[in-house]
Amino acid sequence: MGRLTEDNYSFSHSEMSTYKDCKRRWYLQYFLKLRRRREPRALARDTGILTHAALHNFYVAGGLDNPHAKDLMYGYLDNARDEDILKVDPSEAKTVQEIHDTTKIIVDGYIEWLHETGADVGYNFNQSEVELRAPGPVPNTEIMGIIDLGGTHEMSGDMFVMDTKVTNSIDGMLKTLHLVEQGPMYAVLAKINDPDPTRGFRVVWNMLKRNKQTARAKPPFYQRYELAINGDQLRQFYLQLQGQIEEILRTEARLNDGESHIKVAYPTPSGDCTWKCPYFSVCGLMNDTTNNDVDYLINVYFTTPEQRATAKLEAEQAERQQAFPEQEEGD
Repeated sequence: MGRLTEDNYSFSHSEMSTYKDCKRRWYLQYFLKLRRRREPRALARDTGILTHAALHNFYVAGGLDNPHAKDLMYGYLDNARDEDILKVDPSEAKTVQEIHDTTKIIVDGYIEWLHETGADVGYNFNQSEVELRAPGPVPNTEIMGIIDLGGTHEMSGDMFVMDTKVTNSIDGMLKTLHLVEQGPMYAVLAKINDPDPTRGFRVVWNMLKRNKQTARAKPPFYQRYELAINGDQLRQFYLQLQGQIEEILRTEARLNDGESHIKVAYPTPSGDCTWKCPYFSVCGLMNDTTNNDVDYLINVYFTTPEQRATAKLEAEQAERQQAFPEQEEGD
């Protein structure tokens, strides 16, 4: 969780989703705030990140209304590819290139799909990668989120938030989109920040299939799904948020009072752990402290907030010394 002041916390959908998915991951990621010393590259994750960033550049430049927006998006991707290749070992360059090649296929096909279907017609985009914050349902808390795209639906006048999902299966995602809590979370944030409380609200899921669209690939590769959210749904979800936040705060209080994380923040293993959880390398060892020096292993793979703060300070001092070297005596 993000601490704003000594007694004020900021909660995101990601944190609450992580807590419900696996309390141990929440403990390592949000309570201890551990971060990997070196983030491994994974095709599934990085194509999603790159696709989001590419479309952000496309829509900020005006989308289909600007004939140069596509070129600006490709310029971003070319620069990102060159930077990524410089960051990795030569042995990883091929994987990086594959990630970027797949991303370019995805976004290129998406632009063609927009031209063919007119999917963006009727959406007046005026927000991209905007951070929204609002008071939380529990005292001394707030909720926050970053919307991919937002604006006004021209025919209805409704406010909308459009979230892009890069997925392996559009058909599989469609089955549960009406249950995804990210939608009402965006709705609560958007409506609280909306100067016109009378407007309706809808979430638009913008789905892009993660593949290279070869001749054997099975469409659809792109699809939209709209979900209107009414006032009663927002009230019910706000009450649900209250319960979730109260539970997380109780867990944090128990950890701060010295209760063992083994009891309070136990793991929930699943078949997704190997690729989904950045703490998979140490999770299985944490219940066997007799044979494993867990603190040592955590220090090998991860950094603490204090270590990151120290490293940042040292880097800033080194940068200042390089910019303003001490003059020799007599100069």
